[in-house]
Formats: sequence, C-alpha cells, structure tokens
Amino acid sequence: MKTITGLLIMLVGFIFLMGGCSGIRVSQDYEPAMVFSNLKTYSIKQKESDKAGHRPVDNPLVNERIIKALGRTLSEKGFAEVKTNPDVWVSYQYVIQTKIASSSTGPSLGIGFGLSSRNSALGFSTGTDISQYDEGQLIIDFKQGNTGKLLWRGTSTFRVETHIKPEKMTEKINLAVKKSLDQFPPK
Repeated sequence: MKTITGLLIMLVGFIFLMGGCSGIRVSQDYEPAMVFSNLKTYSIKQKESDKAGHRPVDNPLVNERIIKALGRTLSEKGFAEVKTNPDVWVSYQYVIQTKIASSSTGPSLGIGFGLSSRNSALGFSTGTDISQYDEGQLIIDFKQGNTGKLLWRGTSTFRVETHIKPEKMTEKINLAVKKSLDQFPPK
C-alpha cells in the first residue's frame, strides 16, 4: 500500500511540475522619453499584416477574441475607446511559428519490483529527445495617435495546442493579453 501511495504522490508532483512549464512568456519594449500617463484614449486597428514571414493566424474567431480581450483589459486600466483622434492606436499581430526543442535526457536508471511476485526490471537509457511544436506569438503595439510612431510593444509567446476547445483558446488569449498589458504603461 505504501508503494502505491508513493507512486501517486510522485505522479501528482510530476503533473504539477509539467503544468508549471507551459506558461506564457512576456516582454516589452518602449520609447523611454514618452510620458505614458498622458495617454487616456485608444482605438483598436484591425490586425496588422505579418512582415517577418511568419504564419499569421487568419481566423476571424481568434481575432475577435483578441480584440475583446484588448478592450476589456484597457478598460480595466482606465482607458476609454474612441472612434476618432485617439491618443494611441492599438494594433496586434498573432502568428504561429514551428519550433524545435531538444533536451538531453542523459543517462537514466529505472528499477521496478512486482507487488505480488519476485520479478524485477532494470532499465537504462541515454540520448537526446527532439520534438517539434507550434509556438504562438501575440504582439501588441501602441502607436501615437497623431504620428503613428511606435511607443510601446508587448510580446507574449506560448505553446499552441493543435486541437483546442474554444473556451480554452479564449482563456489562453485572455491570459496572454492580460500578462502583456500588465507591463503597460511602463513604470
């Protein structure tokens, strides 16, 4: 019984460890001379075309989720959406890039024992694990309303699941937008 309990504890620990590895990474860049506290209004431009040769996501449902998440998050930050003459134009780009990951597993040793018999097993492996995955990148730009000059850029990256339920995709987009805009305005 102690063996089964120990295995369950190890399995639960492994699941939590792997869950922590699938987060969203964010970064920002901005114009240091800009006084961001003067910005109060915004207008969202439709998504920008990709200039870097990445695979842009052409899905109106995803685009609508991004626009809703931007509007909600900016509203929570005290910004007002206007149709004309905004302080900033907010635009975004969502692309998917294929990535390759490798991890050196190194030597590993495994030993197992049967519960009701005297059988045991011993395993030994070495090598490198190589895998391919898709990474989503959401880039949010804030451009000055009257000049179009880039003032702030937030980038979030995360692994993309191939077959994902709409609710889960909405959750992931909301989190990516929130985590990116947590850095706006820069302090």
